Amino acid sequence: MWVGALLLGGSGALGGGLNYLVQVQAARNLPLGDYGDLNVWIADTTVLLSLGVLSQMWANYVPLGRRSLVRVSWMVLWGAILSATALVVLPGLCSWTPWAWTLTMLPVAVICGWMIGQLQLRLAFLGIGLAGLCGSAARLLVATGGAGSDPLLPSFYLAFAVSGLVSAMVLACFGIRCRTSDPAAATARDQMGAKVACAFVLTVAGALLPQVDVICLRIFTSAAVIGDYSRVSLVAKGIWFAGQIVLQVTLPLRIRAQSASGDERTGYYVRTAELIMLFFGVAAAVSSAWLGPLLTQAFLGFDLSPFRYWFALTGLISVTLFVLQRSIQQHCARLDWRRGGTLLGGVAALVGFSRMFRFGEVQIYLVFALAYYLALVVCGHLLQRMRRRGDAPAL
Repeated sequence: MWVGALLLGGSGALGGGLNYLVQVQAARNLPLGDYGDLNVWIADTTVLLSLGVLSQMWANYVPLGRRSLVRVSWMVLWGAILSATALVVLPGLCSWTPWAWTLTMLPVAVICGWMIGQLQLRLAFLGIGLAGLCGSAARLLVATGGAGSDPLLPSFYLAFAVSGLVSAMVLACFGIRCRTSDPAAATARDQMGAKVACAFVLTVAGALLPQVDVICLRIFTSAAVIGDYSRVSLVAKGIWFAGQIVLQVTLPLRIRAQSASGDERTGYYVRTAELIMLFFGVAAAVSSAWLGPLLTQAFLGFDLSPFRYWFALTGLISVTLFVLQRSIQQHCARLDWRRGGTLLGGVAALVGFSRMFRFGEVQIYLVFALAYYLALVVCGHLLQRMRRRGDAPAL
């Protein structure tokens, strides 16, 4: 299990590096307005494609038998191959609207999410990591190959669509070759209503938390300003990505722990990994205020020195959102969807506050958002203490 988790982290880091190169290529080659539009499209698409995350979370709670998994994996493999071939050879892609690309990716996201959930519950982290790595490599290859096209923006839409299909192919191959026994039913099919609610809460949290600031900023800023923000937040995206690797490993462990005797050693490793991630994120966020402008100037050619404080604020926001998502995951692993949903609702309320106050400057918004998220972390800690007191035996 732990070897697989390390492989997931290593392949995830490589895949994240390739995704960074795609972002860098887009930032270099696209006009500032188009780059802002691309990031807005990614934010909107991520929210809609959260149905794929819902499929993943549901698969964690309700596993499929081994033989059925093999049969479905063959269907996914051939469907992904045919769909990728059609996308590459289909003429007239430049005329597709952004929403057409999003709707094309929707069934792929649902299938990939379901396959990831089935492998995740079996602790087959290697397959998940390689699927992400191969998908990222395909994304970079397609984006680089379309660098000479005019207009350039549709080539990035195509890159994201093809990467999802390549990931589905790899996941299907691991599903076909899966030799592990069926998961013991942590998964037992009781409390189905609570499991559906928890899967929904985890899905919305995974989709909303990394995009909530872009959604809020677009209320009172232009695409060009969002483009600057997107360039600055590359460091914050790296922090968020590292946190997602940790949470992806800990989720099936938390769910399994609810139906089996507690493993104190595993719990110790989980807490240690989360603490290391927390300290790493804070250190990276604080140091990025000085190193961020220097590195972007040296390697990307962007002069982002006027946005020095944005680096630190966006990084600290990513760390705080990681803590919030961890708390939501803890509640949902115990099927306590009400407390998890309460924290998630608190995050979503920030969109309403942004519409109400319409912050004049990005930096003012970032300071407010950081303070707001920290307040939610405190509320989450209080909810956790309330749960423990409720579980304590009466004297």
